[in-house]
Amino acid sequence: MSTTVTFVDHSFLDRKARRSIRSHALKNGARLRALKRPPPRAATPDEDERTASHMDARQNSHDALPDLHSQPSSAFSTRPRFGPSMKPIVQVGGELASVSSPAAMTAQSRRIIRDFLCYCGDAAYAQGSYSKNRPDPNLSLWFQYMLIDEAFFHCFAALSEACMDYVTGKQNQSAEYRLHMVRAMRLINAKLSSTNAVTDTTMACVIALCLLSSVREQPLQTKIHFDGLCRMIELRGGMDKLANIPALIEKTRRIDIDLALQLGGATKLGGSAKTLDAIVPIFSSPAFEVRSPLINAVRNADPKVFAAAQDTMKVNRLFNSGVAAKKLGAHAFQDLITTTCYRLLEIRPIGASRRDMHPVANAVHLALISFMTTFLVQIGRQRRPRYELLARKFMKALDNPKFRATVDPATHLWLLVIAGVSVLNKDDRAWLQPRLSEATEQFGCTDWTFARRLLGKYPWIGDLHDQPASEIWAACFPSDMTNRAGL
Repeated sequence: MSTTVTFVDHSFLDRKARRSIRSHALKNGARLRALKRPPPRAATPDEDERTASHMDARQNSHDALPDLHSQPSSAFSTRPRFGPSMKPIVQVGGELASVSSPAAMTAQSRRIIRDFLCYCGDAAYAQGSYSKNRPDPNLSLWFQYMLIDEAFFHCFAALSEACMDYVTGKQNQSAEYRLHMVRAMRLINAKLSSTNAVTDTTMACVIALCLLSSVREQPLQTKIHFDGLCRMIELRGGMDKLANIPALIEKTRRIDIDLALQLGGATKLGGSAKTLDAIVPIFSSPAFEVRSPLINAVRNADPKVFAAAQDTMKVNRLFNSGVAAKKLGAHAFQDLITTTCYRLLEIRPIGASRRDMHPVANAVHLALISFMTTFLVQIGRQRRPRYELLARKFMKALDNPKFRATVDPATHLWLLVIAGVSVLNKDDRAWLQPRLSEATEQFGCTDWTFARRLLGKYPWIGDLHDQPASEIWAACFPSDMTNRAGL
């Protein structure tokens, strides 16, 4: 094909020169469109096999990751169960591909952070209509910190991987996780030695370290980080100075409560918690009083436990009435749980001596604490209970001969069942079953429907407690459940 080259003098462009330029451009465009592209090369059998193997490996690597979005949603949906049978989501890391971060985000970090936000972020609150179609403001704040602060980015990446390792049962730490931790600690130490020692992002970094060591089941390490966090709060002027950052306040208080439950000590920040009347203005109204056999059981036993039982029954009424789903925002919902936990733990620390307490009041106090732990999100809860000290104390209280001689049968039944659905695990069924059988002998009936009506008069959330309680009942009384199935 012959090619014609035309030179144009740009120092003077008249009408004829412009026509020549346009004509030349059109001719070249026509020639390019006329050229045929080579046909796509067919993949060889070896390449097809390698591609298929790669896709299978990628699919298998994510089969262990559950999809929380497939879980049913209700005011108090059952805590998600993680397992390999759940379907994984299709896209991995795609949403974060265009996000700029203060440090380089590798493909592995991008995938793990996204998985953490999808799987664990949705489990942070009970799923209800009050949070439907509303992004969790706390989760969005952590994400913003990750995009603007390099130290928190490394903390968040390490926390994401630790949580996903806990969910999938992975034991070994990756090299990238260790790299994130080394960089995070170096940057945090630099912050603590500068004028940025008590900024919001620095406190967020320490909170992330507390959560990370908690996920790794290192409560003593968590306490070290938390003591440092409390010192930072003190330098800031107290919890009141953080009032405009509810995400930091909420996570700090939850760590405080979690440490008190695990180690058995006293809480540090209970005095800064909101009052129940400040959260729900009608809480102390006489019209809001709740009657329950539980209140009667401790009426003359211990005034503090009696008042706590009244408050817990009111909180229970709020959640069961649907008000929590319609009227309460996410922060108010969490404040109710946090304040109630503080109220119970301040009566007496779990690890303190209880010899001077009335035996029934002691058992009810531990039962109310155990009841409130069912509202606290714990990733991978199905593996084992985290509050072994509380479980041992509760079992000891229920075995006390003085308690067994003075407690009424209905309260005794509720105490045993709430222990089973909260802090006891499957290995404790051998301890629970004979005691549950003995308690039901007082009624002469092992029917679950009858037991469920009785339990509903005590602190009880149907959507949260019915399923695990029915499973315990079926394990203890299999003949009754078989007869019901036959009907």
